[in-house]
Amino acid sequence: MNYWFFNSIIELYTMHFKLSSLNFIIFINFLTLQFKQGGCMPLKDDLKALIIKSGWTMTQVVEKLNETYNRNTSVQNFSAKLKRESLKYTEVEEVLKIIGYSISWSPNN
Repeated sequence: MNYWFFNSIIELYTMHFKLSSLNFIIFINFLTLQFKQGGCMPLKDDLKALIIKSGWTMTQVVEKLNETYNRNTSVQNFSAKLKRESLKYTEVEEVLKIIGYSISWSPNN
C-alpha cells in the first residue's frame, strides 16, 4: 500500500469518526496486533474499539452513564472494571445503547 493511499484512508476515517490521525493509527496497530495474536479481541478491547469508532471518549461515556442512570462512577472505576473484565451484561448493554449499538442474538445456521 502506498503512502498516499494510507493517508487518504486516515483522512476519511478521522473525518467520519472525528478522531485524530494518531488515534486512528494507534487503533489500527492495536487491531493488527490482536489479529496476529490469533483472533478475537477480549470484551474490553471490543468495547473500547466501539467507543472510539463511535466518536466517544471513555470520559464522555462514563459521564453519560452517570447522567442517564443516576450514578456516580468514576472513569478510573469504569476503566478498572473493563480491565478486569468484570462489567455486568446490563452495564455492557447500557454502554452500547449510549454509543448507538445493541447486542443481537441470532441462531447459527
